[in-house]
Order: sequence, then structure tokens, then C-alpha cells
Amino acid sequence: MKSDSAAELGRSYRKGAARRAEILSKAIGLFAEHGVEASLRAIGDTIGVSHAALRYYFPSRDELLVGVYGAHEESGRGEPIPPSASSVEVMKISAESNGVIPGLIELYATLTSDALQAQRHPHTRDFIQARFRRVRADL
Repeated sequence: MKSDSAAELGRSYRKGAARRAEILSKAIGLFAEHGVEASLRAIGDTIGVSHAALRYYFPSRDELLVGVYGAHEESGRGEPIPPSASSVEVMKISAESNGVIPGLIELYATLTSDALQAQRHPHTRDFIQARFRRVRADL
């Protein structure tokens, strides 16, 4: 029987969440500079994370791409977006931020085009559909 205390499990979870956030942050920079055409292995090598570690946090390329775009969108221009911001406000902030980072425009275009291939990209499709449902509701 395992004897991890709740405190030890909490620390482990926080450490894992911090590592995931670090991977997302590095991947945002990579995609912003070089676009999205890279394998998980190449992405891991470039940002200094083993392929196994990257797959632990992001089991598929789609999950990494969605995670990167979501993290970028949540951060705005380095300033947190207010929790009360509507989807339209978030999109406006994102568009302004993306305008100066061409690689993130490519990432968004990749996500939306991949979403059309539902059989190959179900995670991406779900992300894009949820995003546009929120936008339609806000409008």
C-alpha cells in the first residue's frame, strides 16, 4: 500500500502543473518564432524536454497545440485577461497579440483547419467548437 500523505500528493500535483505550464510557455515561444510544423519529438528537443515527458503532459500533438493556443489566449499580452471578459473580448485581445506574432496566427489557422478533419483531430475539433459556441453566445 502506498503511503503518500495528502500534502505530498499536493506538492506533486503542483510540481506537475508547474512543469506543464513551463512546457506550454516554451512551446508558445517556439511556435511564435517557427510556426507549428514540427513533430512532438522535435518540439521536445527544441524546448529541452524529453519526448517521454512531453507525451506525459500532452499525449498527442493536437493536445499540445490546443494547450499552447489556450495558454496564449488566457495570458493576453502578458497581462492576465479579466475573468469577466467575454469571448469576444478575449478574441479581440488575442487578435491584437497574434498580429505581432505570425507563428501564433499560423497556430490558430492550423487549429481551425484541423478541426474540419473530425476523424483525425477530435480534440482540436472539440476545442474550436467550444470556442465558437462561446462566441455565438456572447454575440
